[in-house]
Amino acid sequence: MIKFISSGLNTSIQDKGRFGYKRFGITNSGAMDDISLRIVNKLVGNRDFESAIEFTLMGPVIEFKKEAIVAVGGGEVEVKIDGKNFPMWKALYIKKGSILFFGEMKSGLRGYIAIQGGLNIKDNLGSKSFDERGGLGLKIEDGTEIEIQDMADKSVIGREIEKNFLPCFDGTIRVITGPDRENFTEKSYNLFFSTDWKISHESNRMGIRLKGGRIEHSEKGANIESQGIVEGTIQVTPSGEPIVLMKEHQTTGGYARIGVIVTCDLYKIAQRRPGESAKFKETTIKEAIQALREREKWLRGIKFKREGRRFIMIINGQRYRVEVERVE
Repeated sequence: MIKFISSGLNTSIQDKGRFGYKRFGITNSGAMDDISLRIVNKLVGNRDFESAIEFTLMGPVIEFKKEAIVAVGGGEVEVKIDGKNFPMWKALYIKKGSILFFGEMKSGLRGYIAIQGGLNIKDNLGSKSFDERGGLGLKIEDGTEIEIQDMADKSVIGREIEKNFLPCFDGTIRVITGPDRENFTEKSYNLFFSTDWKISHESNRMGIRLKGGRIEHSEKGANIESQGIVEGTIQVTPSGEPIVLMKEHQTTGGYARIGVIVTCDLYKIAQRRPGESAKFKETTIKEAIQALREREKWLRGIKFKREGRRFIMIINGQRYRVEVERVE
């Protein structure tokens, strides 16, 4: 079991999310930065989209009432176990009674904590993801306790991602234009892709508001017939403000859409802090599909390094594989 001595800021349990329920008004939810979620799960030996803990800027304080293997990823943050510093992006052993907590988040916005075996909470519509507006999942508060699985594979302890496989949260964000291109002037499109937009402090898991210019609509106006929408959709309000719809977006929308962020780049904007910039680049559906294929290939090919704890010993001519485990 783990206990949240302090819940931190906007801390929740997230996995891949729930799908197939938008027709009932239920959004997907899920990890805002799915790349970091998948990597920390790989580090501890979980399935890619096993449930994990997501926090924003200020991490939780967690007491481990049983031993566990954990990994922390996402934005750059100080990781501390019983007051000692430990690295991110590494499978760490935590003994019973230890306290995991976090220092300052130096860059990025969201962090992820994976625990080997995942978190023993009830599924809601096929997912453990918390959705506050929909009333689904477990709300994490000070004092919340969650059961965790026993360690199943201690061999992953010390597993660490190679530096060239660390995710990069910087860079231009690719956008497929439309589908309501006729609702915007050519000048508006040029402005959208040339502007260095700033992330608004009014952003959250539902949507990210962009500041830095006013996007004008054509004579067709800002409103369209309400339609189903997807994550990454960029709506433009009648006031000319772009809003990027994220994991907990409403399931339908009636504002014209100037574009959709490609799946591969959603994690980048999810890690941008309020006040930081976001620059967009136009791309095509074909290029977006190819980028997704390349991303999945990259994720499958991630390589880990680990502390040397396995040895071959020869005794009386017989070879033995020996594993050394630190118990203190």
